[in-house]
Amino acid sequence: MENISQWVGIDVSKATLDVYIRPMGKAMKIANTEMEISTTTGSDRSCFSQSTQNFTC
Repeated sequence: MENISQWVGIDVSKATLDVYIRPMGKAMKIANTEMEISTTTGSDRSCFSQSTQNFTC
């Protein structure tokens, strides 16, 4: 299996988090609330490869 580096950029505002995952080109906007962040990081890890070791919020 080939290791591919993935970069996550997060633009934080009071109301939302704009997330961009590179090189996949996946972008998402989520509410800046504890519930929305928890839901997203818990259920949307499919956007990361199985070899991803770290995911920090």
